[in-house]
Amino acid sequence: VTEKMRSDMVGSMPTANRSTGNTLRTYRTAIAANAEYSNFFTAVQDVAVVQSAINASANRVSGIYEKEVGVRLQMIANNTSIIFFDTNTDGYTNSNGGTMLGQNQSILDNIIGNGNYDLGHVFSTGGGGIASLGSICVSSRKAQGVTGSNSPVGDPFDVDYVAHEMGHQLGCGHTFNAATGSCAGNGSTSTNAEPGSGSTIMAYAGICGVTNDLQNNSNPYFHFVSFEQARVFLTTGSGATCGNLTSVTNTIPTVDAGPDYTIPIATPFVLTGTGSDPDAGANLTYCWEQSNVGGTFGNWNAPSGAN
Repeated sequence: VTEKMRSDMVGSMPTANRSTGNTLRTYRTAIAANAEYSNFFTAVQDVAVVQSAINASANRVSGIYEKEVGVRLQMIANNTSIIFFDTNTDGYTNSNGGTMLGQNQSILDNIIGNGNYDLGHVFSTGGGGIASLGSICVSSRKAQGVTGSNSPVGDPFDVDYVAHEMGHQLGCGHTFNAATGSCAGNGSTSTNAEPGSGSTIMAYAGICGVTNDLQNNSNPYFHFVSFEQARVFLTTGSGATCGNLTSVTNTIPTVDAGPDYTIPIATPFVLTGTGSDPDAGANLTYCWEQSNVGGTFGNWNAPSGAN
């Protein structure tokens, strides 16, 4: 759940319409399974069973990313070569995610080859996760992503943790505003746009304590702050230096949030926006999000920073 900070890809917050364009970015993805993860799914060292579990998580995350930021994860053909069963020889320290960052980089480079993947990750049963921020396509760091859970199945694993940690690798920082529970010490004053624990992929839903947990699990979409960080990383940052780009026929929607107003404090208001998409059968979804970044951290009902 920790991000290993870098700031070379972070851009300014959006002041106009933003889009990742009409391009689908496909990254060759290598996901290792340490012995503890593999043995969770099979007692007879069945590689196919473990690979199926990896595929289920990767497909869930890829489906979210493709819809949100135009990114597809494509599993490498020989991913089964990085599935391990022996805790004494797999080369991973299951209880230490930070240590596994370097271990996974070395293991994937040695077995897969550094030039044969764009995004590397490892699944474990250790608690939480850690990832190198903005590391996709960066040869020295692109395998530095770790996700662990004692129950590595379903959305509580795939969305709350895998999509979150790979989100760091996409250049996204934490979006929660709280400083309690697991939120303590892990926030970012440049992206702390969500109240309390937050509820989107890069927030900490359900792990910040009763005073700040807005809900138990994360919603499967990015806050606009995360979207903008990913957009910059994918189009002008390291994420633009590798992967396979495919033009898509989908037309970029247009949106109009209406005129700007300055209103007195505590004034009730209603926001009305419009959007259009010329593609037949297109169903647009809308999300209004406020951003109170910066300042000190606070509880969900006492946000910090200027509006």
